[in-house]
Amino acid sequence: MADIRRPRPGKLICSFIYSNKSAYDGALKELVKLYGETDFETEETPFTHTSYYSGEMGYNLKRRFVSFKNTVTPDVLAGAKVFAIEEEKKHLNEKGGRIINIDPGFLCQAKLVLASAKNFSHRVYMSDGIFGESTLRFNTSTKQYEPWPWTYPDYAEKAVLEVFNKIRGILTEQEYKNSEKSGQK
Repeated sequence: MADIRRPRPGKLICSFIYSNKSAYDGALKELVKLYGETDFETEETPFTHTSYYSGEMGYNLKRRFVSFKNTVTPDVLAGAKVFAIEEEKKHLNEKGGRIINIDPGFLCQAKLVLASAKNFSHRVYMSDGIFGESTLRFNTSTKQYEPWPWTYPDYAEKAVLEVFNKIRGILTEQEYKNSEKSGQK
């Protein structure tokens, strides 16, 4: 018989795709108010992976990834997605379309789970109309995250995988420091 245990904490991460830097700055500021300061942020890079957002958000889109310093448990993810959707609605263009897309995820030692308001065969319902998708898995042999067959192509790119491996390193360091403090090395 298995014992019921709380999951280990991980990192709340967010992907931001935006056409307006002030929308990014404003949305990040609101997320920091709720989840605390960030401990990792990528440089702004062009988002050219798909034209999916172009009709709504325009062209010349940018992307950033961030992670938050405070660790969280996976049950925070659904609420983070609901908050992200509400934050997106605060940043609309003159036609009523978004100028920012915010995709939160939960990164732990074993995987990266992204939150979505859309159901699909490989997604599991969490709560509040939000589904979770295991987007990356950690390969203990290669010591790297790897994509699943359904992983969005941009999340499977080497540069993006390196981002998540760096954030995993930050998490590993946090876990080590916490175990030192509690005497559980």
